[in-house]
Amino acid sequence: MEDLTKPPIISVHIPKTAGTTFRQILDAEFGDSLLAVYGASHPSYEKFSKVDSTTRVGVIMDGFQILHGHYKPSRFDWSSECKKITWVREPYQRCASQYSHLRRQVSSGRSHEFLPDLEMTFEAFIEQPKISNFMSQYIEGTDISGWSCVGVVEEFESSLEAMAIALDRDLVNLAAPTNENPDKTAKKNTPDSKDLQIKFENLNSLDYELYEKALNAIKG
Repeated sequence: MEDLTKPPIISVHIPKTAGTTFRQILDAEFGDSLLAVYGASHPSYEKFSKVDSTTRVGVIMDGFQILHGHYKPSRFDWSSECKKITWVREPYQRCASQYSHLRRQVSSGRSHEFLPDLEMTFEAFIEQPKISNFMSQYIEGTDISGWSCVGVVEEFESSLEAMAIALDRDLVNLAAPTNENPDKTAKKNTPDSKDLQIKFENLNSLDYELYEKALNAIKG
């Protein structure tokens, strides 16, 4: 039986930051007390879709211990009663993975606002305001002091240990990361030139600031 007297946990899954792998770990630990939110196809979507910034997190959780999925923290009033966690990834690698993922979706007939068609190059993709500083936009800033733990994908095991301590939970890595790019690299569609790398870094200074803060916190 889950101890619902413990503070609820808010787990924000920034796209392409090993959130699917982490969800499996959470599922093993929390079971039926995990509320996963990933869009209209998920059973919990109807309940979550009615949430606004004035909704207290206790109302959302109601019988659940942890909320995990694609949403921004300001979606509801989480206040100080929660533990809040997320993961970040090296910005260029995360963006390249997102671009390749969206290309696969478009190739299969699914449209996406960030990638209207397969003619969009990676350079054009990163120039979009909604893509620049994607991670810091997603969690609405670079200040991680209010987070219980921010994991780093490149330091997965160390991050998982830190997160387990922060949450007072047994979090065990069950398998290799899932939902990876099938061809293992994004290089096929994401040229890795020095000029492009510099351009990307200039467009994503806040994401690099966020990443470095999280990395330093994990490494101690």
